[in-house]
Amino acid sequence: MKWITATDLQHWAATHNARDTFPELTADLIRATAKEIQSFRFPSGNKAQVRGFDGWLYATGLQPYVPDGLSVWEFGVSATNAAKALKDFDKRTNEVAEEKQKETTLASYTSWGLGWLK
Repeated sequence: MKWITATDLQHWAATHNARDTFPELTADLIRATAKEIQSFRFPSGNKAQVRGFDGWLYATGLQPYVPDGLSVWEFGVSATNAAKALKDFDKRTNEVAEEKQKETTLASYTSWGLGWLK
């Protein structure tokens, strides 16, 4: 078994391949972690670069890894994760009705970490 280091992840995150495979890796981790998944969509590969949320999930989660209920996901592999998370939050807030926002978690997941905005 090969151990993956933080340096390995930094080098991988700088590649074009990371943008296409990061959602797939995340999807695998969610499927391995969530207690029950009712709805699931995490496109990867050349389908990962489409408009809209990068992924969405309705699940019985396992804190702190998978949120309960409806969550929408934004992915990023750049080092500017805090700026991207705030930009995604502002952009997506305008796209989701206020009533729907109350029952939805925005998961901003980068190669540097995971943050939730409820």
